[in-house]
Amino acid sequence: MRRTTKVDLTSPRDNEINTHWLKRNMSLRSRLATVISNRKYDMFLIPNGGIQEFGASFAQGVVQGLSCISFEMVSNVNEKVLFSKQLPFADLDTENAWKTDPGHSLTKEQGQEISRLINDVDGEAYWKTTFRRLQHTGKLSPIELMRRRNLGPGRRIALLCPNTGWDSTSLHRDTFFGSIKDWVTSTVDFFSRHPEHDLRIRMHPAEAMTNSEEKVAEYLGRRFNPLPENLHIVESTSDINTYGLMYLSHLGLVYTSPSGLEMSMRGLPTVVAARAHYAGKGFTIDPTSRREYFESLEKALTQPDKPELSRRELELAWCYVHMYLIEMRLDFPWACGRMREKLNTWPINKVLSDQGWAKFGRTFAILTGKISTKPGMVARPK
Repeated sequence: MRRTTKVDLTSPRDNEINTHWLKRNMSLRSRLATVISNRKYDMFLIPNGGIQEFGASFAQGVVQGLSCISFEMVSNVNEKVLFSKQLPFADLDTENAWKTDPGHSLTKEQGQEISRLINDVDGEAYWKTTFRRLQHTGKLSPIELMRRRNLGPGRRIALLCPNTGWDSTSLHRDTFFGSIKDWVTSTVDFFSRHPEHDLRIRMHPAEAMTNSEEKVAEYLGRRFNPLPENLHIVESTSDINTYGLMYLSHLGLVYTSPSGLEMSMRGLPTVVAARAHYAGKGFTIDPTSRREYFESLEKALTQPDKPELSRRELELAWCYVHMYLIEMRLDFPWACGRMREKLNTWPINKVLSDQGWAKFGRTFAILTGKISTKPGMVARPK
């Protein structure tokens, strides 16, 4: 599969590929429309719902009035799935789910769940059990990190975590920056004019796992020659643990990356430069213009005390994390990519048994419409 950060329709090659996919998807929608019209379906279930033939199929199902759910599997050995009702999963629309708890107060038990989650994810053992291993070591101590990254004490550090260029959850999320590249370039420009602060860019580990036509580090190497001395790039192949970097930093910078939520849940003030699903929930810094963005950076990096979230902001972050990382993870027996293995673990007769129904019954009740849900991301019924 070709993975690219942009499509240039003036390029003969890109135009040919775009025309090919347009014809293919329109043909698919035409044939699917006939199938849907001639048969009765109760539910339309499809991966992602936003890209390639998945997006074309999902859109056709919605147009023809079907109850549609798009999904993504959680990349862990546990049987978990995320659902989005009537909207592509890539939209990550959590608004209706967030509104179901207007007070957003955290119970003691929920706080303990989040604490355990943070401790697990920070360690190396957790990543040994995941389908895609994005971290290869546990977090290092701040002193060891400073030594390995050649960072001087007393300097303010901003951690920038970009999405991969092909991440479907960053599509159509631009606001005052034209693209992820525009955001990264503009931010590096800012730090080149402020050598008293350090900028650390942690390249997405998935870049090393896929055939990307252009990696962020390669682009920066061409755009800035030489790179600013206060810019430190942590490559996607680095064994430096991302969560250790968060604890060492004073400010987080993201576009729509899930790293922004992970920074916030650890108490790190985070500036969000695009329409991330967790933005605007009361615990992130959400500028509405380039000017506000750079003013936010200036303010956070120059204030006398170390910037940190207020107690209420941290509670809101943990409430959102509990909703998104716990309540929205639904039990599901058959993981994509591991179907044969999971069918051996959970054959259909076992899923339909009392044991299976106790574990997966609510998920199938959502799929069959017996539990009604509003459009957007689906949370586990309480």
